[in-house]
Amino acid sequence: MGAVKIDSGPPDATDRPYRIPKEKWRQLVDEKRTFLKFNIQHDCRCLLEFIDDAEEMWEELGFSSRDDLIVNGYELDPAEVDLAIAWLKIKEPDFEVPLRDAISAAKKQAEEISQGTRTDLNTSLQCNEVKQGNTKEYLLRRMARDFPGALDKLEAGEYKSARQAAIACGIVKV
Repeated sequence: MGAVKIDSGPPDATDRPYRIPKEKWRQLVDEKRTFLKFNIQHDCRCLLEFIDDAEEMWEELGFSSRDDLIVNGYELDPAEVDLAIAWLKIKEPDFEVPLRDAISAAKKQAEEISQGTRTDLNTSLQCNEVKQGNTKEYLLRRMARDFPGALDKLEAGEYKSARQAAIACGIVKV
């Protein structure tokens, strides 16, 4: 007698890829797309799991990338999805959040960062709240806000000090 295989039926939008056979993943994407079409404008918190699922499934399903699955499978804009996800990961809301509100909040925070009134998406500490001048703390905050690549180089050892990196960025004039 052969092994018995139980067919659990069609996938549900909230199913995770690792819980269902790969041959049902295409149906899963279709279910997620339909779910998103009707629900995302009222509550986008599902994006966190749905995009994780896209990361897992895109290649197996023949999409060229995660973003290709987001566009052609879920019928969403990857840039908007990434904004919403960044905001959702930080805020972790326990209430319904429409997609447009999450995108708007993320854009507002990004604008605040670029204007220097925020140092990152998770804090509202302003550079001018810290003693300005040439303190190491201030220089690091300015580089984080205006020249994040310089911080990477500093951490990689390309600059010997925060001051040297700040000079290279033009924050400190010699």
